[in-house]
Amino acid sequence: SIAKWGSSIAQRWLFSGMNTIISVSDSVRSQIIRYVPEAKVLTIYNGISAEKFGHYPREESRLPLGLGLEEQVVGTVARLIPSKGIATLLEAVSLIAKILPRLHLVVVGNGPERSKLEQYSKRLGLASKVHFLGWRDDIPGLMAGWDCFTLPSFSEGFNLSVLEAMASRLPVVVSDLPALREAVVPGKGGLVVRPGNAPELAAALLHVLKDPDKARAMGKFNRERVDTFFGEERMVQCTRALYEGMMT
Repeated sequence: SIAKWGSSIAQRWLFSGMNTIISVSDSVRSQIIRYVPEAKVLTIYNGISAEKFGHYPREESRLPLGLGLEEQVVGTVARLIPSKGIATLLEAVSLIAKILPRLHLVVVGNGPERSKLEQYSKRLGLASKVHFLGWRDDIPGLMAGWDCFTLPSFSEGFNLSVLEAMASRLPVVVSDLPALREAVVPGKGGLVVRPGNAPELAAALLHVLKDPDKARAMGKFNRERVDTFFGEERMVQCTRALYEGMMT
């Protein structure tokens, strides 16, 4: 289309004036190098303050929701827009709710789809199982009370919520997207599923929740992976090294 062609020209013009471009993931880099020479684009992963995560009491984290330690809790953090796949997640939860009668879903985030998703959860018979919390600034404490994190998006750049869940020692179930595969190691830190496939997402969640020992091992692997590759300090050091190299 003309609009797409115009956007392409504008991006080429914008990038042409830059000596070096920092990409937050290799998948984003692959998009940028369509417009500029490959050597111009360097990936430096976004980092998080991992030390903020993994230190909160599990029971305390569940109290505000009225959930005991015997409940199984899946959580997600996302803007409530269609591309995040929350409707698919609700369908997946409805498929396994009878198999796991103590299952609860916690949805953190706001957005234009919230009301529609709340109504959809009620139509699926999940009114008492799904907790829409809206925007929160206590994510480390909330994640401490979860058994699994999931992000069923249709598209992603490089998602920090996934890294926060990994830092919280949670197994993760995410969509099989290039950027998410850069963070998540399938089979070791979690599972990947096709976007929009509710039965596949349901099976993956069931697989994780039915095997607590495996889930704990995945969570331990994820924390070590974040500490090694996705720490805030590493991101700063890589960025500083890049700028210092450009100044010499």
